[in-house]
Amino acid sequence: MYYCGIDPHKDNNVLSIINEKGVFLKSESFRNIDSGHESLLKYLKKETDELIIGIENPRSYAINLSQYLISKGEKVLAVSSQFTGEYRKKGSLRQKNDVNDALAVARAVIQEGEKLPEVKVDGIPAGLSFLIENLDNLKTERNQTINRLHAHLRVLESGYDYDLTSKKVIQKIVEKINIEGISQKDSRLFCAKMDCERILGLCDDMKETEDEISKYLEKVKTENLEKIIGVGKYSSAKIIGIVGNIELFRNEGAFASYSGVAPISCSSGKNTRYRVNPGGNRNLNSVFHWIMMTQIRSCPKAKEYYEKKKTEGKTPKEAQRCLKRHISNAVYRALVKDLALA
Repeated sequence: MYYCGIDPHKDNNVLSIINEKGVFLKSESFRNIDSGHESLLKYLKKETDELIIGIENPRSYAINLSQYLISKGEKVLAVSSQFTGEYRKKGSLRQKNDVNDALAVARAVIQEGEKLPEVKVDGIPAGLSFLIENLDNLKTERNQTINRLHAHLRVLESGYDYDLTSKKVIQKIVEKINIEGISQKDSRLFCAKMDCERILGLCDDMKETEDEISKYLEKVKTENLEKIIGVGKYSSAKIIGIVGNIELFRNEGAFASYSGVAPISCSSGKNTRYRVNPGGNRNLNSVFHWIMMTQIRSCPKAKEYYEKKKTEGKTPKEAQRCLKRHISNAVYRALVKDLALA
């Protein structure tokens, strides 16, 4: 049995092959394009048919390579950057380069074995991820256009009081605008009309994207996830799209670390202290934040827990972070249960 570790990059993928004893055999580099993926697999097949492949962070630069290898029937394991660093140090690989990184990935595959999560075919989670990202971009663009329209209307109609987030209101503004108005306002009227038409187009695009998200959600189980107070259609779609395969996370702690809600220890001597984790997936962390804010307003148990933490001497921000960690654990358990139902 041979083991292959792959260190992916934007332009190329570097692989290192070792035997069962962890002895380095050879290394090679291939371009990170479709033809390069084919060449990489042919190269591996020439060496042996009994092969287990490990890829560092397969959802990043190696996403196309990992999906290609899976489609060809290869077993691909996901190796985190943390494991790569650990096994580079354990193997006395002092020089930090692509070959040694790939070698560390291969040795992690040998030592960790079945503990490493197997990479699955991208399906509904990947589709939801693209749709949610598109919806967020459309919302951002609509808000920017609304701000421009607001600046125009302040001059065109002093003291106006319109809800510019309403599609019906925007349609009425378009009907009301007269291009043949006062000469010095002609250009501003023209720009305001363009912004109104752009907002209407963005609203239509958002509606289509939301309908497509609903179709994807019908194909997955979100029964337990949506039982959590503060989790709706949009937030559940965003969580599933970001997380992907929940089996990639060993436990609640690993999931909390990934989302950035697990604090970082900064203790010294007799002082035990923790500081905010600035890392993790900030998009997922943002979803947990809005769920947390909703629960403080609407969930008696969450509000009671929040107030309890404040009476213990924690600041409001620290109490919120404690609640956010509980939400992260609840989301992890819900995703595991929903996966069992699928």
